[in-house]
Amino acid sequence: MQKEVQALSKLQHKGIVQLYEYFPHPTKEVLCVVMEYLAGGELYEYWCRFPDRKLPEAELKHIFRQILLSLEYCHGKKVIHRDIKLQNILLSRQVDEVPKDGMNSGVKVKLVDFGIFGSNGGRVGEKQTAGSLKFMSPEVLLGKTESTPKIDIWALGCILHALVLGCFPFADKNPEVLKEKILKRDI
Repeated sequence: MQKEVQALSKLQHKGIVQLYEYFPHPTKEVLCVVMEYLAGGELYEYWCRFPDRKLPEAELKHIFRQILLSLEYCHGKKVIHRDIKLQNILLSRQVDEVPKDGMNSGVKVKLVDFGIFGSNGGRVGEKQTAGSLKFMSPEVLLGKTESTPKIDIWALGCILHALVLGCFPFADKNPEVLKEKILKRDI
């Protein structure tokens, strides 16, 4: 939680979960963190509600634009998320009915879970593989990159693929086979 507090203390943006307060627990050696409540659940859960898991174009543009602006802000503050995935993007409110073609829900989305963030340019310890395999860039799998925006941009491409086509660009139940597919860019 210490690392997440460090990241969120730098970030004040409408597309990033708000940190309200943090303090040490009076009797345990843990940090208590108070953050904004986002009632809508994960973007992953919302995505699964659509027929064939394909978002209508208007909804896709509405949501993806918010993600892009939030990430652009983070990178401008030299914060690299390093674990961008559908589960780390939350909806601000519950959406009861998925929108039809040509419509968007108007829902706001926010980036969460900055627990493994890195600083642009990297620091010692930020070179290790981090994040979720389905969204991990080839550079990270090869251990060749420190924290750079490229890590997040690759993950954004994986998210866009999923939201448009209804499936992840790289998929396999075997983690070693999945790594090979990513390294070969075998979609």
